[in-house]
Amino acid sequence: MEIKDKSAMQNVRGIAPSSRIYVASRVLMLPFIEIRPAQQEDHDDLADVFNNQSETVTDAYGEYFLAELIAAQSENNKALVAQVKDKAVGLMGLTNEVDISLLHQCFELDPYDNLLKPEFMDAIKKRREYLKWESQVHAEQERIAFLKQMKQETMKCNVISQRISL
Repeated sequence: MEIKDKSAMQNVRGIAPSSRIYVASRVLMLPFIEIRPAQQEDHDDLADVFNNQSETVTDAYGEYFLAELIAAQSENNKALVAQVKDKAVGLMGLTNEVDISLLHQCFELDPYDNLLKPEFMDAIKKRREYLKWESQVHAEQERIAFLKQMKQETMKCNVISQRISL
């Protein structure tokens, strides 16, 4: 693609004036992918995909874990298949029965608001800020009380030393 207005690129930093942009249509590069609910017949195609990736899953969950996953579909558990030209090439298992505490133990979820609703996470952040502020105030009060006690002790020592010197 040629640049129509080269003056527009003068203010852009990091791009050489001789740069070119190459465009390729996704349809020409990647096949059309259909997403549909998984069926028992997809097991053979998906087993090949999973076995080519790793034997660990099969060793951990058994040879027919895909068939069991597909058969276990319900209102709370769904399995979707990506299909290219009548062949299953990918699987996604979906559930609303997620153990959030286990995810918190295994992953850093702060960038994702700990998988909580934004309003709830905002309330948690405000509460954390309040508790932090409260602990700072408490620490400052303890420091002031300590300094006050030190001053009293110093004054007592001064009085005693003055009496001794008299």
